[in-house]
Amino acid sequence: SSTVSSQSPIKIMMLSGACLTGQNVMATLACRRDKVQTIALNSDPEEPALYEFDHVRLVPELRKDPARFLALFEAAMQDFQPDMVVPCRDDDMLFLAEQSKRLPGMASGFLCGNADTASAMLNKLESWKFSETHALPFAPTIHCLEDPNDIVAFANRHGYPLICKPMEGFASKGISLVTNEHQLRHHIGAEQMIVQAFLGDPLVVDEYQQICALGGVPLFQSFEGLKVSIQTYTNADGSVGRIFVTENTMRQGRSELVCVSDEEDAHDIGVRCTEAFAAAGWRGPLNIQCQRTPEGELYIYEFNGRFTGATSARYYLGYDEIGAAILDRCGVDISDGEEHSAVSYVKRGLVSRALRQHDVNELKEKGTWHAG
Repeated sequence: SSTVSSQSPIKIMMLSGACLTGQNVMATLACRRDKVQTIALNSDPEEPALYEFDHVRLVPELRKDPARFLALFEAAMQDFQPDMVVPCRDDDMLFLAEQSKRLPGMASGFLCGNADTASAMLNKLESWKFSETHALPFAPTIHCLEDPNDIVAFANRHGYPLICKPMEGFASKGISLVTNEHQLRHHIGAEQMIVQAFLGDPLVVDEYQQICALGGVPLFQSFEGLKVSIQTYTNADGSVGRIFVTENTMRQGRSELVCVSDEEDAHDIGVRCTEAFAAAGWRGPLNIQCQRTPEGELYIYEFNGRFTGATSARYYLGYDEIGAAILDRCGVDISDGEEHSAVSYVKRGLVSRALRQHDVNELKEKGTWHAG
């Protein structure tokens, strides 16, 4: 990629910039805003996080109006000439990968690889197929459109409970635990659903069912437990960057407590996955979500080709993944000189943000907003 002059701020444009991932990226840049100029494309003008950017463009939701989104994306590319474009949601990742082929002259700054590998990450059935091809330890998976006898045999082989989930999605939305064949057959034939082996402790699910049978259904419940998250990076030249492993305590699809892990098998999976995706054409960040079975075996259950909601936590733990991407794509070192090695874990929480109505009105009326 072309090297940007270190005298001028690096221009970073984020698709869906106000979402959780975009907010995490911005958090890592908070002490380095003099080194960057930030631009957000976003569909919701009433998101307070938007007004922390230097420039904002209002766009429609990508899935609802892809043609209009594309036109406004191209206009923003022309107007701002960003040095790096960052996808913050799954849809953005695939969109940007498709544009990298259509606009090769601009693609050096797109933080993504090709569309085929993006699709393999977004679709969990394709993720399993990719993993099978490259001998990666992905959770055993079967499509709900397979022969019903094969699906029942899959269930008998892996045992209940099983996880039934949409092939595409995030934050555990639409996922259910099936605990018997009657429930399993309810999902057979669903085109957009898959069944996966349950990686957690089945006794926890049994205990929950007993609680429900005796005293009713608790208002809140989570079976997520401890997730092993592997964040990696493939440089523009295809070489493997840093492998950073954390253990994340999950609650309602969000990591609440993040700490560094030095487990060798997780690091090895990170290297193998990054090499496989790099060989297939991926460039940029790669997140590999894993879980250990009660027996201690580590399995992958999801890939993400982007930064995540724990990006700022990893920054405080010593991995400046945004800085690494800027150095790779723009040739500029924006490291702040901070050493976070003394931090042993990060606890994440929620904060309140306020909106100024005149900012919202300006963005709604003009479709664009600038700080100051």
